[in-house]
Amino acid sequence: MTREVSPAELRARRAAGEAVVVVDVRSVEEFAAGHIEGAVHVPVADIEADPTRLPLDRPIVCACGKGGGRSEGAAAALAAAGALDVGFLEGGTLGWLADT
Repeated sequence: MTREVSPAELRARRAAGEAVVVVDVRSVEEFAAGHIEGAVHVPVADIEADPTRLPLDRPIVCACGKGGGRSEGAAAALAAAGALDVGFLEGGTLGWLADT
């Protein structure tokens, strides 16, 4: 099961030292244009093809452009593969960057 994670929650978790893996699921070009600091880039198609490429035993938050279909789909694929704590970022990367 996945859930929407607010930017405030993600910031708080990171500030508390929680080892949250932020996964940017957008295209190479979108990632290059700007991304959340420390985010890893794994396009959604790659996650859907092999979700075990990510550490399923750590908290994961997926982010796309505006917090919509791509990040939610990637989070669902990770949850189906056994990730215990996975969500998708409300407002996506663009919302995060606009708020910093």
